[in-house]
Amino acid sequence: MKFNKKNLFHYLLFILAFLNFLFVFCIKLIFNKSLKQNVVLTGHKLIGNLEVLFKNQNKYLVEIYFVTLNPIYFLKQRQIYQSYGLQNKILWALLPWHIWKYLSSKILIASHGVYFHSLVVKYLKVTTIFCGHALDGVYPVGGNKESKAIKDLQLYDEVWMYSEFEKEMYLNKFEYKKKNLVVNGYSRLAYLYENKEQQKTLKENVNLNKKIILYAPTASRNNHKYINSIFSPYKIKNLINFEKFLKTIDAVMIIKLHLNDKLSSKVKDFLDKSKYLIQAEKIKLDYDYDYLILSDVLVTDYSTIYTDYLVLNKPIIFLAPPDPNENWKYTEVIKNKYIKRLSSFNQFTQEIMNCLVEDNKEINNFQLKNMIYRNLEINKIIDNCFISINKYLIN
Repeated sequence: MKFNKKNLFHYLLFILAFLNFLFVFCIKLIFNKSLKQNVVLTGHKLIGNLEVLFKNQNKYLVEIYFVTLNPIYFLKQRQIYQSYGLQNKILWALLPWHIWKYLSSKILIASHGVYFHSLVVKYLKVTTIFCGHALDGVYPVGGNKESKAIKDLQLYDEVWMYSEFEKEMYLNKFEYKKKNLVVNGYSRLAYLYENKEQQKTLKENVNLNKKIILYAPTASRNNHKYINSIFSPYKIKNLINFEKFLKTIDAVMIIKLHLNDKLSSKVKDFLDKSKYLIQAEKIKLDYDYDYLILSDVLVTDYSTIYTDYLVLNKPIIFLAPPDPNENWKYTEVIKNKYIKRLSSFNQFTQEIMNCLVEDNKEINNFQLKNMIYRNLEINKIIDNCFISINKYLIN
């Protein structure tokens, strides 16, 4: 759960969670430092790499839990995973016995960070692994040596890399020194690879028999220019233009925002009435990454979601709205010779027709895929992740 400075309820939640953690931590430190042979996952949400690891626990005979601070999300996830028989593996950070389980696990795997990381490692000797959440599209904020993100990564026993491309970027561009980088790949890539032929089944399950465009823009960061640009999904006038075009080609567009962004009630009402524009949350899928498999083409701007989409060998269209991250320096992931961005609506509509109507296969970005993936053996990623996990569980 990401802290929102403008939400008073978040202050209460984080204070109570801190007190709960402190209480359980002290009790455990005094009376029982032993660790159980299980794993706890931590992150903003149980999606992506965390989700794939969590759902594969029975296959690999590893006991895995997920902890969240959000009470609503806690209840929702328990309900979702009841059908898997995993509802009791969802933990809430405000329950002392759940935090006891969290602090008693032998391994913590994080997609963003570990609360009180230094304390947990120093006094309880817990193994920590960073499984990643996105390929780094920007250089470390504050510089390579002073970046908080880089310093945090050095606390982990292992930092799982997307590919050799990302590892080289850390070593050569970020000047990363600690030898804890492991090229396991991201487990969500393996899921996409193993299920990329399921598009037809997914379309049947959600009753969508049209061509599907997945629009996944980067985080808006409340940037005024970005929010008011011609491709912005936050403005009804833009959605009307999208809808008119989609009607002419009989296709639908699924809008999947960054997890930190929200639509206004007016925009939501408009989308609810539209036959051609759909909020991603309105489509019920088993995995968060099923949206990528479901779609026929990806439209994005400065998001790194495209790196995952490359595994599907489907067209990707890059847009050039005003940059919401104008004070950041992009890495080669975002700025490279293979990405050509479109700046006008006419360019966008023509490119969509090239991809969908004419079924143009020349836009599959193979050079971009080779640059990002290198020689990554995608079919072995999940095996490699659980080999790493078992290595620490056994020792």
